[in-house]
Formats: sequence, structure tokens, C-alpha cells
Amino acid sequence: MKRSSDRARGLLAAGLVALAAGGPADDDDLTWTQATSAAPWSKRWEHTSVVFHDRMWVLGGRDGGFEHNDVWSSADGITWTRATSSAPWGRRYGHTSVVFDGRMWVLGGQIRGSHMDDVWSSADGITWTQATPAAPWGGRTNHTSVVFDGRMWVFGGRHSRTDDVWSSADGITWTQATPAAPWSGRLHHTSVVFDGRMWVLGGRDSTTDDVWSSADGITWTRATSVGELSRRYDYTSVVFNRRMWVLGGYDGVPNDITSSADGITWTRATSAAPWTRSTYGFPRSERRGHTSVVFHDRMWVLGGGDWGGRDGGGLMNDVWSSP
Repeated sequence: MKRSSDRARGLLAAGLVALAAGGPADDDDLTWTQATSAAPWSKRWEHTSVVFHDRMWVLGGRDGGFEHNDVWSSADGITWTRATSSAPWGRRYGHTSVVFDGRMWVLGGQIRGSHMDDVWSSADGITWTQATPAAPWGGRTNHTSVVFDGRMWVFGGRHSRTDDVWSSADGITWTQATPAAPWSGRLHHTSVVFDGRMWVLGGRDSTTDDVWSSADGITWTRATSVGELSRRYDYTSVVFNRRMWVLGGYDGVPNDITSSADGITWTRATSAAPWTRSTYGFPRSERRGHTSVVFHDRMWVLGGGDWGGRDGGGLMNDVWSSP
């Protein structure tokens, strides 16, 4: 989810990975700056974010029991402009978004408990066009998407923790690359494009921590075995400075950040990024269900929740960047 410049920016998604006990010591060389503690878009998680037309965008999501279909953008992370308060793709969360063929795309997700398989796109964030009301990959939530080799790709997700892979050159006609990739069926994982390959990282399959890559969506190679990385989900991954990065997520280790130049060896940059707060008496809690992008040579973290976020009590609408 692009052209080479878009690939380098990474995606969205939701995500994984940290070092197992006994791994390398922290580098602690990342400095995070808070752009705003309260963006005008409401506190939320399971939204999506992309970089498009030299702006960062936030699309949909939910805040406890309320879903959103608003669309916002910013050129600096501080000042935000609402493109629409009610996009026609409906109030949803757990969807994916990519930038492809000069447009932003929204794929699948969940609306009022129903898993969706529709695909929408927009050239400006205001006017949206439905490419298909029912893609053949079926209703799913918490999947991942990337843009690679002139096509949009969809990996895994649920209804029922899938391990299939699909792609499309136009959002209308979809081709199944494989009905069963060798990585186990999962959701809440992340995907990026890096070093000429598509990557699937970790996620929730009773929570897993493996890393896989493919040059065609059919044949997959495992870079790490289970146990080499700590298990997590609801994290984010981006590509930055010739490395893959994993930020936050749910694994009991609050807000650690790790990176890798090959998907095999992972280095922890910090064990506790500052984008956290006390919640329900806990001194420090995980940031999860957030989004991340690379924009203006910085990594960004937008919104999400900490422990207790499912009832809306631990959700955030802050924006951070590094380095």
C-alpha cells in the first residue's frame, strides 16, 4: 500500500515484536517529541493512518463502544483539518488503509459487529468511491495490507484467523495468491514492504512472534522461529532508516521499540518510550491499537490505548514523533 516513496513510509496497520529475555541491552538512542497531547480528532484506537499528499491522515476507528467514520489530516502533527465527519464507508474499526494509484484506500474492517469486505478509495479524503461492496476475500477485521509490485495486498485477519493472501491492481478484481500461507492464521499482526519483499510480523494466534517474508505472496520464508521475539499484538511496524521497526503493543512490556535490518536479528532501541500514562492505578501501561507512519524523516505514533482501553477509559488522541 505504492510507489517506492510510499513503500519507504511503511503502513498501518496494528503490530508486533520485542526482544526476548536475555536479548541485547537497550540502545536508548531514540528521542520522542509530543506534537500534541490532544488532537481535535477524538480519543480512539483501531483506526488507520497513511501519508498522502504530504500530510498524515487518520481514518475511522473506535473509542470504547462508539465507532467513527471521520477523516482528518495534518502537515505537522499539531494542526489538524477534518476532511469529512461522515465518510460513506460507515463507522468502522479494524480496517486497513493504503495509498495506491494516487488515492487513499479503505479495506474491510468491522461495523457494528459485522465483518466487512468492501473496498473504498478517495483522491482527497472528502469524496469516496466504492470499488467493490464484496471483495472475494470475505468479511474480515484486524488483517493487514501493503502495496507491492503494482498491487494492493491483504494478509490474514478474521472472521476466524485466516492465513490467506490476496492482491488486486484496481481494488475491484482480486486474485488469491494462496489460500494457506505457511504462517499460521492470525490477526492483529503487522505487515511492511522492505528490501524488495513483503513481510508479516507476529500477531495474535494465541499470540505468536514469528517473522515471514515473500517476494510474490505465494512462497514464504521464515526469518525467525517462535521464541526469538517476545509475543505481542496490537502493535505497529514501519520502515525507517533502512530498518524495520516495531513499536509498542500488548505483551506486558510497556512501549518498547525494536528494529531489524534483516528480520532475523532484532535490537531494542528503548524499553519504555514516553508515550504512556498511568491508568487504573498502574504506573505504566502498553500503548496498543495505535497507528504509526513515517513522515518528514520521522517515525510517528498516533492515538491508541493503554491498559483498560476497551471501555474507552485508557484511550488517547496524542501525537508523538522521533527522532
